Amino acid sequence: MQVDGASGGEWWCKGKKKCDRHAGWQKLRQAEMELEKELQDAQLDKLTTQEREIRKQIEGVVDQTAQKSPTGPAPLQPHNGETLPKPEPKPKPQTNGTEKKGKKRKADK
Repeated sequence: MQVDGASGGEWWCKGKKKCDRHAGWQKLRQAEMELEKELQDAQLDKLTTQEREIRKQIEGVVDQTAQKSPTGPAPLQPHNGETLPKPEPKPKPQTNGTEKKGKKRKADK
Protein backbone atom coordinates (compact mmCIF):
# COMPACT_ATOMS: atom_id res chain seq x y z
CA MET A 1 0.00 0.00 0.00
CA GLN A 2 1.35 3.36 -0.97
CA VAL A 3 0.46 6.49 0.96
CA ASP A 4 2.11 9.84 0.25
CA GLY A 5 4.81 8.25 -1.82
CA ALA A 6 5.98 5.92 0.92
CA SER A 7 6.32 2.37 -0.30
CA GLY A 8 6.07 -0.42 2.19
CA GLY A 9 5.66 2.04 5.03
CA GLU A 10 2.87 2.27 7.53
CA TRP A 11 -0.17 4.37 6.72
CA TRP A 12 -0.49 5.92 10.13
CA CYS A 13 1.64 8.45 11.94
CA LYS A 14 3.74 7.01 14.70
CA GLY A 15 6.11 8.45 17.13
CA LYS A 16 5.09 11.97 18.11
CA LYS A 17 1.75 12.70 19.72
CA LYS A 18 1.30 15.62 17.36
CA CYS A 19 2.84 15.35 13.93
CA ASP A 20 3.45 18.28 11.60
CA ARG A 21 1.33 16.76 8.86
CA HIS A 22 -1.85 16.50 10.94
CA ALA A 23 -1.48 19.53 13.18
CA GLY A 24 -4.65 21.62 13.26
CA TRP A 25 -7.10 19.03 11.90
CA GLN A 26 -9.48 19.71 14.80
CA LYS A 27 -9.73 23.39 13.84
CA LEU A 28 -10.33 22.46 10.21
CA ARG A 29 -13.07 20.01 11.19
CA GLN A 30 -14.66 22.60 13.50
CA ALA A 31 -14.71 25.17 10.67
CA GLU A 32 -16.36 22.61 8.36
CA MET A 33 -19.01 21.85 10.98
CA GLU A 34 -19.73 25.54 11.56
CA LEU A 35 -20.12 26.11 7.82
CA GLU A 36 -22.48 23.14 7.54
CA LYS A 37 -24.54 24.44 10.48
CA GLU A 38 -24.78 27.91 8.90
CA LEU A 39 -25.98 26.38 5.62
CA GLN A 40 -28.59 24.30 7.43
CA ASP A 41 -29.77 27.32 9.46
CA ALA A 42 -30.14 29.35 6.26
CA GLN A 43 -32.14 26.54 4.63
CA LEU A 44 -34.35 26.26 7.73
CA ASP A 45 -35.01 30.02 7.68
CA LYS A 46 -35.96 29.80 4.00
CA LEU A 47 -38.37 26.91 4.64
CA THR A 48 -39.89 28.70 7.64
CA THR A 49 -40.54 31.76 5.48
CA GLN A 50 -42.17 29.58 2.81
CA GLU A 51 -44.36 27.92 5.46
CA ARG A 52 -45.55 31.30 6.75
CA GLU A 53 -46.41 32.44 3.22
CA ILE A 54 -48.38 29.26 2.55
CA ARG A 55 -50.27 29.62 5.84
CA LYS A 56 -51.17 33.23 4.94
CA GLN A 57 -52.44 32.07 1.54
CA ILE A 58 -54.58 29.37 3.19
CA GLU A 59 -56.02 31.91 5.64
CA GLY A 60 -56.84 34.23 2.72
CA VAL A 61 -58.68 31.46 0.87
CA VAL A 62 -60.63 30.48 3.99
CA ASP A 63 -61.53 34.14 4.67
CA GLN A 64 -62.73 34.63 1.08
CA THR A 65 -64.86 31.49 1.28
CA ALA A 66 -66.38 32.61 4.58
CA GLN A 67 -67.22 36.04 3.12
CA LYS A 68 -68.96 34.53 0.09
CA SER A 69 -71.11 32.19 2.17
CA PRO A 70 -72.75 33.66 5.30
CA THR A 71 -73.39 30.17 6.67
CA GLY A 72 -69.70 29.29 6.54
CA PRO A 73 -67.58 27.36 4.11
CA ALA A 74 -69.25 25.05 1.61
CA PRO A 75 -69.24 21.35 2.44
CA LEU A 76 -66.44 19.32 0.95
CA GLN A 77 -67.16 17.48 -2.27
CA PRO A 78 -65.56 14.27 -3.52
CA HIS A 79 -62.78 14.56 -6.09
CA ASN A 80 -64.84 13.02 -8.91
CA GLY A 81 -67.29 15.96 -8.87
CA GLU A 82 -70.33 13.96 -7.75
CA THR A 83 -72.36 15.35 -4.90
CA LEU A 84 -72.66 13.41 -1.70
CA PRO A 85 -76.09 12.01 -0.81
CA LYS A 86 -77.86 13.75 2.05
CA PRO A 87 -78.19 11.60 5.16
CA GLU A 88 -81.70 10.43 5.94
CA PRO A 89 -83.20 11.79 9.17
CA LYS A 90 -83.50 9.36 12.05
CA PRO A 91 -87.09 8.27 12.73
CA LYS A 92 -88.54 9.47 16.02
CA PRO A 93 -89.83 6.82 18.42
CA GLN A 94 -93.62 6.50 18.56
CA THR A 95 -95.28 7.59 21.81
CA ASN A 96 -98.90 7.31 22.86
CA GLY A 97 -98.86 10.64 24.72
CA THR A 98 -99.06 9.18 28.27
CA GLU A 99 -95.35 9.25 28.93
CA LYS A 100 -93.90 12.19 30.81
CA LYS A 101 -90.90 14.05 29.51
CA GLY A 102 -87.78 14.45 31.63
CA LYS A 103 -85.77 12.20 33.90
CA LYS A 104 -87.31 9.21 35.54
CA ARG A 105 -87.02 9.13 39.31
CA LYS A 106 -86.65 6.15 41.53
CA ALA A 107 -89.70 5.32 43.64
CA ASP A 108 -89.52 6.36 47.29
CA LYS A 109 -88.89 3.46 49.67
